[in-house]
Amino acid sequence: MDGEEERQDLKLELLEAVWQYRSPDAPVDKPKLLQHILDTLFANDMAPLYEHIAGELGLAVDQARLGAMRASIAARVAKFEADAKDAEENAGESEVREALLGKAEYLAMVGDKDAAFAAFAVTEGKSAGSGPKMDIVFSQARLCMYYGDWHAVKDLLAKAQRLCDSGGDWERKNKLKVYQAVFAMYSRDFKLASSLFHEALATFSATELFPYSRVVFYAVITSIIAMDRVALKAKVVDAPEVLTTINQNPALQQFLDALYGCQYKQFFQVSNWTMQARMGRSHMHAPVCMSVWVWMHACLHARVHVGLVVGVDVGVGV
Repeated sequence: MDGEEERQDLKLELLEAVWQYRSPDAPVDKPKLLQHILDTLFANDMAPLYEHIAGELGLAVDQARLGAMRASIAARVAKFEADAKDAEENAGESEVREALLGKAEYLAMVGDKDAAFAAFAVTEGKSAGSGPKMDIVFSQARLCMYYGDWHAVKDLLAKAQRLCDSGGDWERKNKLKVYQAVFAMYSRDFKLASSLFHEALATFSATELFPYSRVVFYAVITSIIAMDRVALKAKVVDAPEVLTTINQNPALQQFLDALYGCQYKQFFQVSNWTMQARMGRSHMHAPVCMSVWVWMHACLHARVHVGLVVGVDVGVGV
């Protein structure tokens, strides 16, 4: 991973901030974090998300601010529509599409799901080729992730796969793997998630979802559940992409080293802290961290006992 990473989607940043605010395990200053959430919403006129988050957190809605944000959104949308009309009269198809896409992406940014999907549909009609259409699907998928509509995410990723099969480029194919890995992780298909995350390590570009350090975390954690000892050694413990990044997360490195090195007392000590802390930091951590926790306590005790008693390598996969 070279160069400056694209910023994470602002909606997903807010989703993680709200998750941390609501989590008893997140080591954060809750009043300061709440102010950050509200400041972000107000600064970007995110009226739909403001109403949604206020409802989630039990906050009183500032009707004056809400009205001002709605007015600002209406003005921005009107400007995009005027630009599209002007492009139709005085420019070309690419300029028309640019204005339509700007409107759709803006509505997605502020969290207006229905209006954004309608605008994306119009934009898709003006889009040629699989690549631009895949970009639209990715934007729609992130919006659905925010609202927890995983059935829609599943359908959208199936559509993205069809577009990819009909001629998607290399970068978008690799990006799709990350989106599919996230969905597999949510579906608790950790074998598939692990495979996809590892395929994405060397070519990761989906920083609108999360930074590169996070994909390494997911690759390691899903592999601990999904892989046997031999595969874990080859694809995780000795993997160059993991080795160059895992030292940025000392707890994760201790977690992996203790497990593979059969230091089981240390492993359980580190794992409890790692799982608790991570579940509190991101909504995306919860499914895999909880599953690791269940896996550890359901089967690892038995496997460790067998290994210690009979002196054999019983593996670490399930």
